[in-house]
Amino acid sequence: CGMPLFSESQAGDFHPLKYVFYPWMETWKAFNLDTVFSIWLAGAGTYGWLRRHVGPAGALTGAVIFGAGGFTWAHLMHTSMINALASVPFVVWALEWSWSTGRWRAAALGGFALACQVFAGHLQDVILCSGIVGFLGLYRACTSAGRNEARVVLARTFGLVTLGVLISAAQWVPSKELLDRSPRAGGLTYDELTYGSWSPELLPTLVIREAYGTRARDTDWMDGFYPYHEMNAYLGLLALALAVVGASGPGGRDRWAGGLALLTVTGALLMLGRFTFLFDYANRIPVAGSSRVPVRLHLWVSLGVAGLAAVGVERLRRPGFVSLKGAAGLVLALVAA
Repeated sequence: CGMPLFSESQAGDFHPLKYVFYPWMETWKAFNLDTVFSIWLAGAGTYGWLRRHVGPAGALTGAVIFGAGGFTWAHLMHTSMINALASVPFVVWALEWSWSTGRWRAAALGGFALACQVFAGHLQDVILCSGIVGFLGLYRACTSAGRNEARVVLARTFGLVTLGVLISAAQWVPSKELLDRSPRAGGLTYDELTYGSWSPELLPTLVIREAYGTRARDTDWMDGFYPYHEMNAYLGLLALALAVVGASGPGGRDRWAGGLALLTVTGALLMLGRFTFLFDYANRIPVAGSSRVPVRLHLWVSLGVAGLAAVGVERLRRPGFVSLKGAAGLVLALVAA
């Protein structure tokens, strides 16, 4: 009907998995494998990233939480978002690798992983992932021992994002041209910007995922919280408890775990959208201010909880006393709420 399909980025023409499966398989089979393999890659990438910091048991725990958490369940209907999800742990892994080695090769690999998110076809995921990179990079720079380390960290951090933007220009440039001719070109209203905010009334779903019923039962339980499929923030009480264990005690004094804890709290506040004052002026922020459905910032929470839970398992695995008061307190508070 006159709309250029290539400019509509969700077609995902350039994503690597499109060339792995679709050219030689029936479409239904390729589509299924595309989805399954993306989730597997997200888990495998998370495992590899976490193995830099914890043992196999902790890394596997974090991989399962991130790869099979609520964010994945919420977006199984969005192939582009599931494709983009697979890049997230590889971007963070490459970012940390570039910090520790000082090599641009690692930043280049991270830039390619970020570009794959653009090629996957969901540009908002690129904004969310770049936000993670920027957040962790600024935190690392602020906690650096000296100015030289801080400069290296910031150079590698913003260099990674810049490389990703340059590599993916073949896709985002025509997509932006199409976006400039769409209704979003005039900016979003407050209601549009905060559309899809995660409501505090959904706290019971953190304890029992289907606390208010399911779509299969047609209970209309999500009236007022549309789009209801996006609201799945369930990670499991055990995962949250392990994250508290990882963030407390020695974990709370560790720079890496501290950064993940701040990322988790920040993501949890931002995903509330219109239920806090934080989005009152969000439309003034370039690029990011045109993104709606704040609940998608649960991606930050999922990654943070996965990392902290891995540290929690590592602490429990080692000899010595580990206090469970904080974890038990969080579980009891959520159940009571």
